Amino acid sequence: MDPIPLERLQTVLELAPGGESLIGAIVREDYREHIANHCGTVLSEWVQLVGKTTLPPNVSSSDPCILAAFQALHAPIFTPDSKALTRMAYVRLIDLFSKVELIVKSDRRKGKSRSKKRRGNTRHNRSIAIDLCTCAFQTTRPKVLEIRRQARRWRQFASPSVFCLMIYTEDVIEEVM
Repeated sequence: MDPIPLERLQTVLELAPGGESLIGAIVREDYREHIANHCGTVLSEWVQLVGKTTLPPNVSSSDPCILAAFQALHAPIFTPDSKALTRMAYVRLIDLFSKVELIVKSDRRKGKSRSKKRRGNTRHNRSIAIDLCTCAFQTTRPKVLEIRRQARRWRQFASPSVFCLMIYTEDVIEEVM
């Protein structure tokens, strides 16, 4: 699903009945000041998050670094210190899912896949990535699916940059999710 540009979202919301009040409700009135005051902190947190979750090149789907990358996102998502960090962790999670799915696909092509047959078909790349996340988070598959759904939404709100998440109000946007 393609991200929705803020300008397009604003146009759609303004055309909808009550749209202006909705866009005003999700975008901070003080977004310029908020960005100026918090950009350094957010940048630092983002760099740390990316550093902990970047996978090395030519890694296989059985490499422990994949579980470690998912585990690095556990605390910011489940026990957040700040809403900004949680939002960025969701964005990073969906990016990590995409990368892991490509790794699983590559392993399958190289004959390294550890996937089991299920009803005559091999398991889907996405399913294996979800299983890896479930193992890393030590939670249930339905919980991971819900987290993944939220992560996709945060990725849309973050487009074109994760720093766009700074313009949204703290509480109202959580209700939209």
